[in-house]
Amino acid sequence: NVNFVIRVPYYAQVDIETRIGNLNVSSVRSGLVRARISSEGDITLTNIGANTVSAENLIGDIFFDGEIQDGGNYRFSSMKGNINLRIPFNSNFRFVATAPSTRNISLGAFSGSNLNYLGDGRRVAGRIGSGAGTLSVTNQQGGIMFIRR
Repeated sequence: NVNFVIRVPYYAQVDIETRIGNLNVSSVRSGLVRARISSEGDITLTNIGANTVSAENLIGDIFFDGEIQDGGNYRFSSMKGNINLRIPFNSNFRFVATAPSTRNISLGAFSGSNLNYLGDGRRVAGRIGSGAGTLSVTNQQGGIMFIRR
């Protein structure tokens, strides 16, 4: 095993990719945070304040703890694993959450009247607050959970 610890300035853009293994990014406030695992591994993004965030893996969990900024674009995708998003309750975003195999989409405190359930619960689309940001979550064989921060 080879492990790296890379330290960057608080406002640095982060674009990191590996074939296998875990990726952890914390305390970054920039225009971009992108983490991609082309095979298997967990992605953990904590204390993130970026305008554009992308996390993608084939097998493994994805955890995001950060802000959804107005005008921001956020994309999370996994084939098999769980995706957990911990975001402030006062966030404003439009979203599409898709879990075609499991239908396991938990909106928690973000459940409300501005939601559309499609395909027998395989997809949920809606608007939270003013809908100023854009959020896309896709998990083919796992669950999606929104957690209030």
